[in-house]
Amino acid sequence: MRKSISTLAFFACALAAGGVWLATQQPIPTAALGLLGIFLWWSIEVAAEWERAVVLRAGRFLGLKGPGVFMIVPILDTVVYYIDQRVAPSFSGR
Repeated sequence: MRKSISTLAFFACALAAGGVWLATQQPIPTAALGLLGIFLWWSIEVAAEWERAVVLRAGRFLGLKGPGVFMIVPILDTVVYYIDQRVAPSFSGR
């Protein structure tokens, strides 16, 4: 479920690249759209309503991202944890 938006963006770029190739027979715009699709596939992340993502840039803490859709730099950034922020009810025993 997390990668559904990035997969949709990838396939949209791939479909656009195919259309450009059929219309113009030019390899450079087709390759550019293909690379854009791969970049979007790697960079779009999604955190649920109750989650925050811990993002590291080159191994150092960058910040908390989310909830919702956010982007990272594919080579430099990594999402190492998704922190669940839901509050569990406390039972006092009464």
